[in-house]
Order: sequence, then C-alpha cells, then structure tokens
Amino acid sequence: SDLSALQQQQAELKRQQEETAAELAALKEDQARQQEYVNTLQSQMDNLMGQIDNLNAQISDLDAQIVQKEGEIAEKQASIDADFELLKGRLHAMYLAGEASTLQILLGSENVADFMEKTQFMQTITEHDTNLINGLKVEMAEIQDEKDEIEADKKQVAANKEDLDAKSQELAALVEENEAALARLTASVTDVNSRN
Repeated sequence: SDLSALQQQQAELKRQQEETAAELAALKEDQARQQEYVNTLQSQMDNLMGQIDNLNAQISDLDAQIVQKEGEIAEKQASIDADFELLKGRLHAMYLAGEASTLQILLGSENVADFMEKTQFMQTITEHDTNLINGLKVEMAEIQDEKDEIEADKKQVAANKEDLDAKSQELAALVEENEAALARLTASVTDVNSRN
C-alpha cells in the first residue's frame, strides 16, 4: 500500500509537472507575443516621431516662404508707390502745361485701384507713361498672386499644426500603452522566473 501511495503521489506530481510545463509554455508564448507587441509599439512610436519631425520641417519651410513672399510684396509695393508718384508728377506737369483736360480726373484719384479704372479715359499719355501704367498693373497682379500664395501657405501651416497636434496625442497614447505593455512583460518574466 505504501508503494501504491507513492506511485499515486508520483503520478500526481507528474500531472502537476505537466500542468506547470503547459502553463510555462503558454506564459512563454504570451511573453513572446507581449515582446512582439512592445516591439511593434516602438516601431509605431518611431514612425509617429518621424511624421512629427516631418510636419515640423514642413511648417518651418512654409513659414520661411511666407516671410520671403511678404518681403517681395513689400519691395513691389514700394516700387508701385514710387512709380505711381512719378506718374502723378508727370501727369500733373502735363496738366499744368494744358496738354490734357482728363488729367483732372486722374489727379483726383484716391488710390492706385481708382487710378487704374480711370486710365481708360486717358488718350494723350505718352508711350512711356502707358508702359509705366501697364507695369503697375502687372506688379499689382503679381502682388495679388503672392498674397493668394501666402494665404494658401498659411492654411497649409494651420492644417499641418492640426496634424501635428493629432500625431502628438497619438504618440502620447502609444507611449502610455508601451509603458503598460513593458510593465506586463516584466511582471510576466518575473512570475515565470519565480516559479522555476
């Protein structure tokens, strides 16, 4: 009976060993999955950090473009103002010389746009003055184009900043999840080691 009891005890111990071995195998598999999960999380975080760096670089480039275009607009506006004053001076001189009665209309212009509308009434302007007016029109159109481009750049910057905020939130969530997964992995490894 002692032998029988010992054999039963041995059988029970073997059964427990097999159960523990199966549990260890499952834990190891789970641990491997957790490690794979942690590695994938790290790859995802690296990807998001790359996207964040890229968005920051895009924003910097766009900001630089905006500053450059604003500088070009300021230069063109100064040129327009100088040419407009020159033209007004020439027209005033022509008026004083009595060469054109329609110049009274032009001298009363409130601004460049008002002046451009009234240019169609002018028949006695020299070719040089006509070229100057055409140049003013071209420069004003260029300024408007650059202002439109600046507006588009600013919209792109705003969109990129929204993307950046979203990516930063995604990254923060992933960092938190990564820390939790690492804690689970460490606990799992400690648990497996303490059973051996």
